[in-house]
This record gives sequence, structure tokens and C-alpha cells, in this order.
Amino acid sequence: MRLSSRGRYAVMAMVEMVTRSRGAAPGPARPVSLAEIAAAQSLSPAYLEQLFGCLRRAGLVESARGPGGGYRLARPDGETPVASIIEAVDEPMVATRCEAGEGCLAGRPCATHALWEELGAQIRLFLGGVTLADVVRDEVRGRALPPSLPPARSPDHAPDHPQGHPLDQFQGPGAPGHHGTPPGAEAPAAHASHDAGRTPAPARRRNAGTAAASPGAAPRPTRRRAP
Repeated sequence: MRLSSRGRYAVMAMVEMVTRSRGAAPGPARPVSLAEIAAAQSLSPAYLEQLFGCLRRAGLVESARGPGGGYRLARPDGETPVASIIEAVDEPMVATRCEAGEGCLAGRPCATHALWEELGAQIRLFLGGVTLADVVRDEVRGRALPPSLPPARSPDHAPDHPQGHPLDQFQGPGAPGHHGTPPGAEAPAAHASHDAGRTPAPARRRNAGTAAASPGAAPRPTRRRAP
């Protein structure tokens, strides 16, 4: 992750400046000297001078010279995203190892390039949605949310295989183990409908014998051989 101490120190210094500029007394914010910020954050005044030079050129702070001079916000803290502070001190918020426009491996992106690129975009979105006022008021906890669910797929992009068991597409509705239908539940019904008009074989044989032995039946003619 290429978010070094330069960006973190800039945010910490800005939070310290806003807290000290307001103080306990009501009224306009007073300028805060770099010596106060340096002592509170255990930083070098010369290092802070470099950071605040970048912040002033970005229009985030303004300086006041003379006795009691220092720095104060150029715009309300509620209108100062944390991302703008980090970008002002030339701190890139990226997670990829390659430079912009260059490939990771011999001029081409690696297999995980898109993953780290999207991670960097998420960092920028998160820090862009958190203001300096949120940090000063300690209203940042719980701001990290899981990503939203992907949109539902349209019928044109339905899966090629049916839902359920992978083998269901090879089994008919009456096959054993078919989901939603008990094994063999439909097979008897199919056989029953098929054999509804048929008489069982033993019954047919009994009926044939009864018809031959009935007294009302006409005798079968016999052929006589010529002399």
C-alpha cells in the first residue's frame, strides 16, 4: 500500500490545528503556529513547514503573519475531505505496484492488477467521503461498509444449467433422487394410465375358458375328409 507517513502526518497536523484553533472560547478560529502542532505531534517544525506549504498551495489552509500568526483553515472543516489533504501533499492513494500507464510485468498488467486498482479506488472513495470535521468530532467509526450486492442478472444472462443438483439436467422428473419429486412417485401413475384399458393376462385366460364352456355357445363345424 503506497500511503506513507507523509499523508498520515498531514491529516494529523490538520486535525491538531483545527482542535487548537477553536479552543474552549467562542469566536472565530485563531491561527495556530507550527511550533504548537510540532510539539503536540512530536514532529519536526521544518517537516511541518513543507507539508503546510503544500496545503496552502492547494487552498486548504491560509497563513497569518506577525505576532500570534500561524495557520488556519481556508474553508470549513465540514467541506474539507480527508482525501484532498492527502492529495495536496502529493501522496498517491494507490495499491498497485506499477506507475500510471505502465505495466506491472514487462509493460503489461499482472493477473492481480485489477484487484489492487479497485482497492485503491475504494480507498479514495472512502477518504473522499470522510471530512476533517468527521475526524475532529470522532464520527468515523462504523463508516466502513461492505460493498453492495451485485445487480440481479437479467433473463438473457440466465445460467446454462438448471438450479439444483448438477445431475438434474440429465434425469427426468420420475428419476430417483429428482429434487421436488419423491423417488418413483410419478412412475406408478404413468404405468396405471397406460394399462387402464387392459385386462390382466390371467383374467383373459379365465374369460376365454368360460366362453368356450358356456352352453349357449354355437358348436364349431368339423370338416370331413373326402373318401
